[in-house]
Amino acid sequence: MAAHGDIGQESIQTLLELQHRWHAALSDRVEEYVEAAPPGEKQEAVRAAYRDTASEHRALRVVLDEFAHHPALALPRRWEHILLADAAGVRGPFSRNRDAAAAGAMLVSDLREAPSRR
Repeated sequence: MAAHGDIGQESIQTLLELQHRWHAALSDRVEEYVEAAPPGEKQEAVRAAYRDTASEHRALRVVLDEFAHHPALALPRRWEHILLADAAGVRGPFSRNRDAAAAGAMLVSDLREAPSRR
């Protein structure tokens, strides 16, 4: 794991730009896959979108994973998890953002624990 305390403001800005690039690619792919998914298959469509985007942007994902717990990425990571939960249909109409972020994080965690399911 990288030492996060010693990176400068320029490096933090670079991390945020990389996160933005990842989020743009992921959200486009999620939208495409979910729209094409048969009824009841939204979760699998979101998982496939994440897997395919991570595979296509492997180097970007490696850097973001290395710095995943950097405080500068906490809010963007939370919004990414909310995006995944919303797209997968695992967020109820009265769910709080905190709950949706946790559900989205579980989708990502599940994918990272089982890379062989490609």
